[in-house]
Amino acid sequence: LKKCEGMFSFALFDKKKDVFYIFRDRLGIKPLFFFKDENFFAFSSEIKSLVHLLDSKDLNYQAFSEYLFYGNSFKDNTIFERIKSLEPGGLIIFNNSTKKFSSHQWWKVEDWIYEDYPDSINKKDNHLEEILQKNIDEAVQRQLNSDVPVGIFLSGGIDSSTVAASIRNTSSRKIKSFVATFDFEQGINEKNKSFQVANYLNLDHEELNISGENLIHTIEKLAHFYDEPFGDAANIPLYLMTKEAKKSIKVVLSGDGGDELFSGYPRNKIISNLDILRLVPNLKFMPNKLFNRLSFVRIKRISQAINSNNYGEVMAQLLTTEILKKNPFSLFEEEKEKYLRETTNPFKSFLECNERFKKFSNSKKMMLTDLTLQLPSQFLTKVDRASMANSIEIRVPLLDEKILKFALNLSDKKIFSRFKDKIILRNILKKRISRRIVAQKKKGFGVPYEFWLKTSLYDYAFAKLTDDNFLNYFNLEQKKIETLLIQHKKGISDRGFMLWKLLQLSLWQDKYLN
Repeated sequence: LKKCEGMFSFALFDKKKDVFYIFRDRLGIKPLFFFKDENFFAFSSEIKSLVHLLDSKDLNYQAFSEYLFYGNSFKDNTIFERIKSLEPGGLIIFNNSTKKFSSHQWWKVEDWIYEDYPDSINKKDNHLEEILQKNIDEAVQRQLNSDVPVGIFLSGGIDSSTVAASIRNTSSRKIKSFVATFDFEQGINEKNKSFQVANYLNLDHEELNISGENLIHTIEKLAHFYDEPFGDAANIPLYLMTKEAKKSIKVVLSGDGGDELFSGYPRNKIISNLDILRLVPNLKFMPNKLFNRLSFVRIKRISQAINSNNYGEVMAQLLTTEILKKNPFSLFEEEKEKYLRETTNPFKSFLECNERFKKFSNSKKMMLTDLTLQLPSQFLTKVDRASMANSIEIRVPLLDEKILKFALNLSDKKIFSRFKDKIILRNILKKRISRRIVAQKKKGFGVPYEFWLKTSLYDYAFAKLTDDNFLNYFNLEQKKIETLLIQHKKGISDRGFMLWKLLQLSLWQDKYLN
């Protein structure tokens, strides 16, 4: 099994022994869920097929608590108490005759960090860059193999541009590349940088214009496809992109994983400057390079996070937009709020990762936690459900085993400095495309859900979130929800993501609980 590469979740049935062996890939690129009781065992790639087997749809309140803070749950939790997710690198053995069930990890991310890794990997920068470029080229070349048309989503950022440059360097095939532009008001347009990269690499580049006119229909469909409430609004453009792209291709290469492996998130800069930040009494005076003009509420949240005594809580609070003073539990009726506070901990998985990875540096610990929690639970889930809903297969060459092993064993200083991220990835890309293009900042997917909740979606969201059935089922306080909606519309609240999560919860309830 350890010789298997890539993305998979599969089962083997030993007929003679009457035993099932069920596996999931190392990083959780593909999903697998299961349900068992004393007399019955079932597994599936989708929760929706297992829900029909439940005699009661009890909620998993630990998962619910995590969703309220992050927009998704972690590890083996699903929103249903009796349905579990097989964790990445997980193995289940089920004896159909005796009904004996066992599960364990056949692979763990820390297994690939070697104390005796050759010293040469961290000595010469040029040597390092050659190794990484070779690994990326090999991964891309292998993942271009297909009996159907292949394309690439090219935003113009470091990750997708690295994959695109590798395609041009390793293949003579004419590969289509795509960038999405949106008619969403206040959306972020990546078109210009994308076309700069495509023109430099002489790619067959196409603009996919995505319309948001049927937004309500789209988010209702996505609630069905995701099986659980899911808060990352970037699933909307991804779903609409794959819907358009499937007219000409069936397989897409993407740059997912680059931020996790090479410290591309803003929080990585905060972690690398933790020693300095803890000495600063007022973070709003810190350089824009670090905070990039964040709102007062977000600076307050960061300040709260970095001053925590437990590094697990530091990581947890840097990954949520919620602040502890006005956290999601306060929106519930008193008894339910008390229950959530006493029986759940939204930071639990991060505290466990902090203990699990305690022998590593803070920065490496954040990287390992991202790979263990956020990557499979949010980003890979988003990609898998949105793309498979349109019968498009998305492949992630930057998460190839050789690249993963290489990145895990790099020293921190080879990946980032106090104010620079993805150092080694940027260096290899500069050798293949213009340095000027590489130096430009990527804007990211700017899905304007907060704007929609003030405008085109306001009436719809107000009706859904103040509906008696929704409020009573989850024991939410109507007045608090109405106040949150009104304040958001007037621009005097910074809790748009909380409203978006509640709206997704309402849509999920319609599909799975009513």
